[in-house]
Amino acid sequence: MELSEILESLVTRNSGVTVAAILDTDGLAVASAGEGSLDAEVVSAIAANLVLSGEQLTDAFEQGELQTASLQGSQGTTVLAR
Repeated sequence: MELSEILESLVTRNSGVTVAAILDTDGLAVASAGEGSLDAEVVSAIAANLVLSGEQLTDAFEQGELQTASLQGSQGTTVLAR
């Protein structure tokens, strides 16, 4: 089973998940699935910047390595995991 098929299965089997993606360490999309309104490359670049910022914050506060970051909007939550 390919990564995109696994991600598609994650999206279709979980009603609360609308988009799933795997990014490389440079922020490039390796695989994605779901109904995102933004281009996968744009979303990947934004996510990479958020992870970098999160790493800088956890380093500054001496909280160890970043594991997850979440963003809560009025209509949903975005979770980034390292």
